[in-house]
Amino acid sequence: MLIPINEYYIEEEYAYVLRLMRQMLERQRIATVARLANSQGEAIKKTFKDQVKATASQTKESLQIMEGQLDTAIKGAVRDQLEQVVKKKLPQYDRLR
Repeated sequence: MLIPINEYYIEEEYAYVLRLMRQMLERQRIATVARLANSQGEAIKKTFKDQVKATASQTKESLQIMEGQLDTAIKGAVRDQLEQVVKKKLPQYDRLR
């Protein structure tokens, strides 16, 4: 509602206009705070995703190093099983990147 400059108001109209202005200001404030909260949430999500990627990369590298250093004393089915599990699990870390 636009406020006419050159007209007079009765008390009820004035109170009504003030209430409308207050509501408009409150809506604007809510929209501004919501935008800020949303952008902070996106920043937190991005930081978390970056940390997950870094951890997944480090874990994959560690598993590859451990696979290369499997002791030659481990022989037979146990060694084969370890190698199979490592080969099966390593590609799963790529999905986190």
